[in-house]
Amino acid sequence: NFSAAAFGPGTDLYVSVQPGKFQLWDWQTEEMKREVDLLALRAGAARHFWTLPGKKQMVVVTGSPTVLVWDTEEWKEAERLTPYGNEPVVWAAPYPDGNRFAAVVLGRDGPRVVAWDAAARKEVFKADPIDSRSLFGLHVAPAGKWILGVAHDNGGRVHVWDGRTGKLAHTLTGPRPGNFGGGFTPGGDHFLYCEYSGRRMDLNLAA
Repeated sequence: NFSAAAFGPGTDLYVSVQPGKFQLWDWQTEEMKREVDLLALRAGAARHFWTLPGKKQMVVVTGSPTVLVWDTEEWKEAERLTPYGNEPVVWAAPYPDGNRFAAVVLGRDGPRVVAWDAAARKEVFKADPIDSRSLFGLHVAPAGKWILGVAHDNGGRVHVWDGRTGKLAHTLTGPRPGNFGGGFTPGGDHFLYCEYSGRRMDLNLAA
């Protein structure tokens, strides 16, 4: 079953297919060009992935403690990172520069949000902690202005951090974005999403 996809240069389309296949397709010819079984490599299935700027490499977040740097030309693992030891990185969203990304790390005391620099191979900051026990979605606004995390506990919450410092800026109660997800407007101060009921919503973060 298809689980995630991301465009690369030209006509490249990268696709994750459950239970653990990672594929490269030409979206124009509909031809599959490459495939690998990440589970066979003991890496976990690809959940979130994007290309690194200026390189023929991708960051592949597997929902496990392993984060891969994947060589898209040789179609092999270039580097295997475990940025938080045995703690899994369960969600990730890249900043516009492609090098940094926001991530949800699942620790013993619950989830925490961090920003990590894939080029420098180091953490940029730990975001202010929250009292939600689960985060099931993460988004980074244009220009990296905000990090937005979606939680379903406590009646539904959206947590918003400053994308430059990790300071918690907003906690909005009541929103319950559905599996359709959502996205930021180009200016970065509105987040549009669809609830499970089908109702369309607009979170104004500048208000």
